[in-house]
Amino acid sequence: MRAAWVVSDLTCLRLGRTLGSLADGLTDRGVELVGVCGSDASHTALSEWATDVVKSPMRRWFRPGRMVASLADKLRQKGVQILHALDAEAGATTALLAGELGCPHVVSSYCLGDGRLIGRMDVRPAMVLAAGLAVKLDLVNSHCIPPSRVAVAPPAVRGVSDGNAFRQREHCRSVVTSDVFDDYGAAAAVLDAFARVNMPQTECLLFAVGNGPAEHMLRKHAEELGLGSSLTFVDRLDSRQLSGVFQTADIYISPRGANSVNLDALFAMASGAAVMAPEDHVSDFLIDGQTASIFRSRDARDIAEHLADMLENREKTATLAAGALGYLEEKHRPELTVQQVAGAYRAVLAAESSHVPLLA
Repeated sequence: MRAAWVVSDLTCLRLGRTLGSLADGLTDRGVELVGVCGSDASHTALSEWATDVVKSPMRRWFRPGRMVASLADKLRQKGVQILHALDAEAGATTALLAGELGCPHVVSSYCLGDGRLIGRMDVRPAMVLAAGLAVKLDLVNSHCIPPSRVAVAPPAVRGVSDGNAFRQREHCRSVVTSDVFDDYGAAAAVLDAFARVNMPQTECLLFAVGNGPAEHMLRKHAEELGLGSSLTFVDRLDSRQLSGVFQTADIYISPRGANSVNLDALFAMASGAAVMAPEDHVSDFLIDGQTASIFRSRDARDIAEHLADMLENREKTATLAAGALGYLEEKHRPELTVQQVAGAYRAVLAAESSHVPLLA
């Protein structure tokens, strides 16, 4: 089987940590991968997973018929049988290609509201792979695609062998938070909480990873809180680099809830850090007291209480990190996702060849 993975500009940045093991597993199951990306996109990461990478100057906001036809012809020559948009943002391009090629396509969905994007596609996907149960339910309720054509394929991630929270006792404790920093209130609450907790007797370092429109205001707020010597801002990293940062951290704080699966929290869990996350989330793997410590969104006092408890009760925090690793090994190990994705490819192609309705 030959499948084409179609990516948007940010796909590899956000999903890179999950794609390597998925590609390896699919290759072992006889799936040969071709990558499709924009002409000005960096395809270094994509070329690690695909046997070949095809670039195109297509853009989402118009319908370049010649470019679609040219790209489809290249994929036809490579024997591509099925297309896979690795996120909904790549779905529009993938649907155009599917229509031109006359082959089925699959879309991965990580966000609530992706149904609106899928519903606007001229060629609807043969299957949508939801990254979690809440995302699947949202897709079903959007009526963009029959429920029988929506399946759950959790992000694939391989966890470290042991949690690292407070394992290195000779080092200063470190806390990491990350975001695109476009929500000042949520990120400022984390800084306020850290300032409340970071006393001489509990001294630790905070790393804020990301950049965005609220970054300047957050830097100014950090100065007002007197965090200059204990807070370091770091530019946004791709998912694999970010995972390396998490491996040196004791605690990770996700600053805000979101309408998408919290991949940063997932990568922090897989890297062995203990995770704190807000209550308004859609991620199956964030379970209070089992895999994460859940706080009230934007509540600096509540965040500070949770952080202080994690810093003071080291054994409890280490147990939480270990519990998260155990959960990932059970629910998110790459073999499970590979089985789900490969099964979806084969079911879609079987239905296509036999002209029968696709069943769940």
